[in-house]
Amino acid sequence: MKKRYQVLSLVIWNWVGLQIVTEINHYLSIWGLAVHLDMLWIVFAGVSLGKRVGLAYTFLFGILADAHLGGPHNLWLSIYVVAWGISCTARRVVQYDSPMQIRLFSVLLQALTLTFLAVALAGGQADTFAYWQRILIEGGISMSLMWLFSAPWFRLQHRLLLTLGWNPFDEKPGG
Repeated sequence: MKKRYQVLSLVIWNWVGLQIVTEINHYLSIWGLAVHLDMLWIVFAGVSLGKRVGLAYTFLFGILADAHLGGPHNLWLSIYVVAWGISCTARRVVQYDSPMQIRLFSVLLQALTLTFLAVALAGGQADTFAYWQRILIEGGISMSLMWLFSAPWFRLQHRLLLTLGWNPFDEKPGG
């Protein structure tokens, strides 16, 4: 299977995950909450895939997320590309085969992303206690779920890529 089809398969696989999280958020909206697991998809691309392949994946996934999640123009694409860049930079420190490091890095990057989103999308609510209380509750729930799912999600994606005949960990770091 050609690499572009493998990347497309990975994008589609993660798109299904985004759809599931969106459905969960639909049912949580009764209580005014949302779950954010964005960095599950982006950290894998930054830490595990080559730079060109990871950027192509992040760009495609960011465009799909922009179309689906809404918000200001290219908000999700720009957040994902910046997070991918941070993940690529952290590749020297974070080992993809260490579940604890993957979990910690994913949770920290998700916290950074949620903080940025909370400030950027606050509007006139930024000075109210109720807004920041909701953000802290969402952040706590999201961080707990990220901690729970990040290592199994990485193993699952790695197995998916191996099933497709692609072992990204054997590639040279620059490619």
